[in-house]
Amino acid sequence: PCCKPFGTMPKRSTPTAQIRNRRISHAKTLLRKTSLPLTEVCTRAGYAYNTYFFNVFKKATGLSPSEYRNKFRVHR
Repeated sequence: PCCKPFGTMPKRSTPTAQIRNRRISHAKTLLRKTSLPLTEVCTRAGYAYNTYFFNVFKKATGLSPSEYRNKFRVHR
């Protein structure tokens, strides 16, 4: 067939999702490579509220920011 059924078309992420993914990616890098306090990671990742950041981060990664840091931290 020339066309895919509507339900099988690839989903594109929204601009909001793209921003969230970029912020979470930046937070992951900061958590792995620095010893910044979690509140500073939150701010540098572009979140104004710590609680919101913690919830978004856990939903995206399955781990809290501190759990992520403890599991993936690069020790130098």
